[in-house]
Amino acid sequence: MHPTDAALVERGQASRDWSITPHPFQHVLYWLFVHGVPDTIPATTVDREVTDGDVIPVAGGLKVVHVPGHCAGQMALVWPNGGVLFAADAALSLLGRPLRSVVYEDREQGRDDLRRLGTLDVETAVFGHGTPITKNAAERFQAAFS
Repeated sequence: MHPTDAALVERGQASRDWSITPHPFQHVLYWLFVHGVPDTIPATTVDREVTDGDVIPVAGGLKVVHVPGHCAGQMALVWPNGGVLFAADAALSLLGRPLRSVVYEDREQGRDDLRRLGTLDVETAVFGHGTPITKNAAERFQAAFS
């Protein structure tokens, strides 16, 4: 877990302040899936913190990519051996197209994060919300967010 979010988890705080992406479709998604989410979680001890560029020793190595726009501690993971991006909540997808997340703590940073994800050497992208992109993931990010 990124140190920024580790502090929240250890306090039992679910999130920081954020704003909804300014698009009608995103507002619908917010009301369907985000509205009413609890502000607190059970506090717990974080046993490992990772930051941008770290490699988690699983499956030959998962590289940490810090993408703090959605939330300050948000991380995506890249599996270089398989060309896979685990985008988490930095983006979502619909019909094979990457889209902006529904909410952001820092919308400008979120835009930069999405452009950065398009520079990664990946063929496949999977998301916290939405269907996987199984071909040309980096190119689809570039087309959607450059």
